[in-house]
Amino acid sequence: MNNIVVSVIMPVYNHSAYIRKAIESVLEQKNNFNFELIIGDDCSSDNSSEIISEYSNNYSFIVPIIRERNLGPSKNILDLISRAKGKYICFLEGDDYWIAPDKMKKQVNWLDSHPDQESVAARYVISDENGQQLRKSIYNEVELITNKNFTNKSMPHIGTLMIKNPLQKIDRKRKFYDLISLHNFIADYSIYLYMIDCSDFFVLPDNVLNYRLVAKLGAKNYNSLLKYSMNRYDTLVKRIEYEQKLNKFHFKRIKLQFGFYRWAKEFCAILLFDHGKNRKYGKNVFKLKIWPFLSTKEKILLPIGIIIIYFSAFLKKLKRYMLNIYC
Repeated sequence: MNNIVVSVIMPVYNHSAYIRKAIESVLEQKNNFNFELIIGDDCSSDNSSEIISEYSNNYSFIVPIIRERNLGPSKNILDLISRAKGKYICFLEGDDYWIAPDKMKKQVNWLDSHPDQESVAARYVISDENGQQLRKSIYNEVELITNKNFTNKSMPHIGTLMIKNPLQKIDRKRKFYDLISLHNFIADYSIYLYMIDCSDFFVLPDNVLNYRLVAKLGAKNYNSLLKYSMNRYDTLVKRIEYEQKLNKFHFKRIKLQFGFYRWAKEFCAILLFDHGKNRKYGKNVFKLKIWPFLSTKEKILLPIGIIIIYFSAFLKKLKRYMLNIYC
């Protein structure tokens, strides 16, 4: 296919229950340009690869990448991007789906008419794994995201993004490769950092994505690891490792405002809610896994945060106890 305008990157891992919906949402796009759909099955143990092959046999613009060994999320996405021929790239994970048939068309028109911007995003809704809507719309705090207001709260979902192909510009290629290969578990944050380092980007007001909040026992996606407590600590450690690796990059235009403090707060919450059944495990992680990654300032702040959380919980319990006595 010649003159490909958009390359859709779809990473897949054990998404057989959802991937048909994802692919169909791409097929339903009303475009007036050529595009390709590159689907990378990261050695799934279900029949995801069979479903991908079924669609690729029927649609010539679907490029199936069926792996014989698992690469992990970041390496899988990076390899798929390296195969992209389009002027623009957008992303859709195999368990999510687009809900706006003009998603690609609107974003292509936006980037064509704003040559100074490297990317554009939009809003989205959240559903559970069965498609039951949990939140009607996720609104970003601002419509224009800049290096000044770029925080964790203002980051859009990767499935709403469209970016200019970073591999078609020599000056962008190396930084993109370096960022996205920082961590085998985390790719979306690297893409956000790349975007905001290149230019400000706009968040369109339309809801274009249905993000499935899939969390299952034994699954390896981030939400599943966080939900089931014995894996929460390992997941958090991976995040902190990633933040430390990011510190090696010196972005002149970026303040990493979404960095350590969010994960410190999350770690405190995990200690609080899982204290009873995972006390021993939590202590081992705190002493042996997380502690070496922290700076001196962070080693001071984290225990203070834990003390505040425990003290607040104690006061709430005391208040309920006193009310029961005197009421």
